[in-house]
Amino acid sequence: MSWNRRIRVKELRYSMSMYSFSPLTIHEGPPHMDAPGEIVLFIHIPKSAGTTVHRFFDQQYKPGEVFTLHWQGPEHLQYYHGQPDALKRQLRVITGHMQFGLHQHLDRPASYVTMLRDPVDRLVSYYYYALVDRDMYMHETASRMTLAEFMTSDATFELDNLQVRMLCGRIRAPIGSITADDLRQAMENLKHRFAVVGIQDDVSGFLKAVSARFGLPRLRMEPQNVTPKRPTLEDVSKAVKATIRSRNALDMELFDHVKTSIASKSVWQRPVRLAREWGQATLEFLPNVLPTFLKNKGPDGRAKVA
Repeated sequence: MSWNRRIRVKELRYSMSMYSFSPLTIHEGPPHMDAPGEIVLFIHIPKSAGTTVHRFFDQQYKPGEVFTLHWQGPEHLQYYHGQPDALKRQLRVITGHMQFGLHQHLDRPASYVTMLRDPVDRLVSYYYYALVDRDMYMHETASRMTLAEFMTSDATFELDNLQVRMLCGRIRAPIGSITADDLRQAMENLKHRFAVVGIQDDVSGFLKAVSARFGLPRLRMEPQNVTPKRPTLEDVSKAVKATIRSRNALDMELFDHVKTSIASKSVWQRPVRLAREWGQATLEFLPNVLPTFLKNKGPDGRAKVA
């Protein structure tokens, strides 16, 4: 296949998929208002800019339309179903540290969105957040350990491939039991059930895509709940980073898959977007100039001489 033909094939494939709301790209397809009764389910992966996203939804919707539900087991589902029917009818967004699967327990259509983060960066931030937040359930445990000790402990399932756990729907599985099958299930869920997926490195791009998908105004958001006094990744020892990668190998693979997919599709996104914007500008420009242009033409099609 010639180079020019390969280019045309890639452009065709992109043009056919750019409006399909592919879950593995920050797209800029046409705005789609959410269907009547549709609920947005935001899976908030801890220390992945989720508080900023939650604040974004709070500013987009009316009071009472955004509900926080940290759904990880039957008791949390009972809490949701125990809410007044009037409250549940007005909901537009449910956010929280929830696992995939809540849509199966709702009586309305739902669309998922989520944002992932590099597992090493996320867990370093998690540890230092636990150190400073006295209300965090891991505060006392983390305070008794160094970063290296904490990352080699089994103190909480949140240190063990949490992103795969949440996105495959097995958040409370025993430590060490998450497998490649769970990784494949998480990828399948992202592919078929998520309207928008982003990465923490590009929060503004994620929010831009969410606005486009659900027909919301674009807002500029300041980062929320940022972990204070944490070292940069360059200051964390290579041994600790290697330990985190090893113990979270499935999370690493999932994150790399999403990040690579976003990057590869972004290569084609900008030129196609520019072409679309140029075409739209041309359509808006021609009706204004074409009548004047035709008026100045003579019977033979040539411009009239003054």
